[in-house]
Amino acid sequence: MLEKATPPLPSDDALASPLLNAQNLLHAHADPATLLPTPGYDAHFIVDFGIETIGYLEFTVDAPVGAVIDMQAFETITPWGISWMTHNGFRYHCREGMQTFTSHHRRGFRYVSVTVRGFERPIKWYGLRCRRAAYPIARGGSFECSDWQLNHAYRMSIETAALCMLDTYVDCPGHEQSFWVGDAPITSLNNLVNFGAYDLDQRSTRLVGLSLTPEWVAEHNPDDERFTSGRYLPIAAFPNYPPEGGLPMWPLLWLIQCANHWLYGADRDDLAENYGVMAEMLKRCRLLTNERGLLDIPGAWNLLDWGNNDLSPYGEVTANNMHLTLGLRLAARMARDLGKADEAAALETEADERQATINRLCWDEARQGYVDTVRDEWAYRRYLDFAATKGWTQWTWEQFHACLRVSEQTNIAALYCGCVPEERRAVVLHIARRVELGRFVGGSPAGRTVGAPSEQEAPDGIVALGTLYFLFFALDVLFEAGEGSAAIEVMRREWGRMAALGFRTCPESHGWARSAAHGWSAAPAAYLPLRVLGIRPLEPGYRTFVVEPAPGELEWARGTVVTPYGPIHASWRRTDDGKLEIECTAPDECRRVELM
Repeated sequence: MLEKATPPLPSDDALASPLLNAQNLLHAHADPATLLPTPGYDAHFIVDFGIETIGYLEFTVDAPVGAVIDMQAFETITPWGISWMTHNGFRYHCREGMQTFTSHHRRGFRYVSVTVRGFERPIKWYGLRCRRAAYPIARGGSFECSDWQLNHAYRMSIETAALCMLDTYVDCPGHEQSFWVGDAPITSLNNLVNFGAYDLDQRSTRLVGLSLTPEWVAEHNPDDERFTSGRYLPIAAFPNYPPEGGLPMWPLLWLIQCANHWLYGADRDDLAENYGVMAEMLKRCRLLTNERGLLDIPGAWNLLDWGNNDLSPYGEVTANNMHLTLGLRLAARMARDLGKADEAAALETEADERQATINRLCWDEARQGYVDTVRDEWAYRRYLDFAATKGWTQWTWEQFHACLRVSEQTNIAALYCGCVPEERRAVVLHIARRVELGRFVGGSPAGRTVGAPSEQEAPDGIVALGTLYFLFFALDVLFEAGEGSAAIEVMRREWGRMAALGFRTCPESHGWARSAAHGWSAAPAAYLPLRVLGIRPLEPGYRTFVVEPAPGELEWARGTVVTPYGPIHASWRRTDDGKLEIECTAPDECRRVELM
């Protein structure tokens, strides 16, 4: 038998540095980086671009014919090695001499693994670069304060938001690059506060609204009675995902994005357009409301967070109903600004009625919290009907009721949506403040334990947050409750953890997550200027605004928010007697007011 010849091991000198002038690799330089051949071996090196980027990889080389260049882009190097991204690579076959290649696929990445094969003479690299392909934003906003960790959290978040703005908002640059409607409101708010790309924001809201048109139904679901009858909510991911009952929370969050577009952008044409599609969606919600007054969508993908919530494709989901109540109130404000006083009053009345129903049916007095999904006897009978249509083995009443759960997510949503009566605020805020403990338990409603949760799933009997995403809502609740110091500490701790792991953008979830830059994790880019610096609009476009800082233990802060009329700059500093000395400049069209 003939044995395959094994090439001799190269000398230590040959292994020392096959890439000369590596420092010039990422630059157009007269003295190029040079890759030396090692006979019998391929060459491999990894390039760190320093921070996540998105675009088209391009390189210029002087190479011999037949050389093969394999490139694989990826986002993270963990203690366990590289987290490869299987869809993010390509192979290039060289011709003789100088050549430039631009890849055909837009990629998000921080690192590039380069393997070069089949070359017997040196290859000169005249540049390896990324031709950035994202929305051309103007970075008009800024934030800086006396705490370096908050400054880093802002930079991480602002970079993440910029990477998630393409031809519309996307969830992340490195993996899906998909328009997930529930992720978009967070990137949208970051845009409206820091970039002012109002046209992109309106394009995003319009795309969602188009899914309510007959033309969209004719293209995507022409034979589905649920769609042709109008008993569906807008898409959760562009252009037509998910099917059947949809993902209700995502279009409900879209209502918030529509309202923010008016509050921050102040375009009356956009207001009229967006209010029209919001009103159409609210009609659909009425069609999907059951006889006791709660939104109830059989077949839905119910999701709040990647946590162990009691959410199934049936039943009256409390947070869905709370966000619908908030959406009605936001639509009422927009109707009032359009001069539609009667419509505004009707929307407010409907919101009050739905809120009363929530507080009657979704509150668990024994557990002193709002439940994820209602599991009373009425809901059980409805579950039996749904299970029969699906051919499922039906649970007993005891099995059905044992799945009842109280979660941080649902109770944070109750406060965020303004659904909590005064007599319950203290106990619900106590649940929301559990985020100060820093306990996150990742999971999914589909993977939760059937029946009572384990201590791991629900520490102390309450389901914990699963990701950084839901901190967007938790931080708002803390600031609104006057707990600014707690909100600041949460930002310092959680985004500090990510920075300590080497992230320079915001990952999808805690630890070594799949995505290293996820728009839904970038809350500090909004809350640091709006709440800690304290510049917030009272009227659309900041025609009137306040500077009301939540300083915590900080000594000073300064920064800028964008408006349709130009930037507003503010700074504050703590004086020797502990008071805040505030300075502010604004366009003539924007008037600062002080609330009593």
